[in-house]
Amino acid sequence: MARKILNVGTDPEQVKLRDKALVSAGYHVVSATNLLEVIKACEQHDIDLAVLGHVLNVNEKSRITSTVRSTCKRNTPVLALYQTSPSEAGNADAALSVQEGNDALVKTVARMLESRQKVSLKRKARAGH
Repeated sequence: MARKILNVGTDPEQVKLRDKALVSAGYHVVSATNLLEVIKACEQHDIDLAVLGHVLNVNEKSRITSTVRSTCKRNTPVLALYQTSPSEAGNADAALSVQEGNDALVKTVARMLESRQKVSLKRKARAGH
């Protein structure tokens, strides 16, 4: 089953480009352009990771990150793209320069999902499952 990625952004062209790159890499992508759509996506889909576009300002990224953490499934990681400085990522789990391109985005998403899966397996092992 394909992992579900929530792609959040306000620039339609950038959202489409990220969607295309992520779908080509085998992910199922759910797009959102505002906080209400993020909430709806989290309620309707089993989101594995969220990507926040670089056009969102730091306050929007922080608000969306908090919403993902409270509305999506437990421990959903958030990757924030930034234009000039990692500080633009707000309280996201990871940051990636938009200048690195969609290949780097896909690799970072894969790495974050793999890391999350390892943590989940360790927790299950400790719980005796």
